[in-house]
Amino acid sequence: MAQEYYLLPFNIAASVFIGKVFSKYISLTNFREYFSKNRFAVSLSVLCLIFILLLSFLRVANFMKSEDINSPIFKLAEETKIKTNSTDLIITVSNGNPIHLYLYHRKGWVCFTVNLNKDYITGLKNLGAKYLIGEKSIFKNEPEKLNEILSGYDKIVDTDIYFILKL
Repeated sequence: MAQEYYLLPFNIAASVFIGKVFSKYISLTNFREYFSKNRFAVSLSVLCLIFILLLSFLRVANFMKSEDINSPIFKLAEETKIKTNSTDLIITVSNGNPIHLYLYHRKGWVCFTVNLNKDYITGLKNLGAKYLIGEKSIFKNEPEKLNEILSGYDKIVDTDIYFILKL
């Protein structure tokens, strides 16, 4: 859900066509007359309208649930802003999700746990990376890799939930 903005151009265009369908089949001025002629089309349109409203509400509620200020990603973002300079390049271990860089207001690289090894980190360090940052939950299937990384670099922050390492 972090990248729903890619769908925005389609949602805007779709809303115009949905409005046209509803204006055709749910005319409030002569609803009774139109309903008596086209019961199926009007009933289907009303049912679709109810489902669209219900699903839209559920989508917004689900999105807002993920925006919890006490979630690990927001805590890590605040910690990153405090512990690093805004010009520092960072490596985030987030399995391809760029939202971490956006929230941290930092530039750098997004890394997958599969690619994470000493050579990869050294290569990015040579390109200017100063910190390795991530949530520990990303490593749930690879705990040995997490232990290797945590033991190989200086710990700036190391909680049960996330870490910030100096390269």
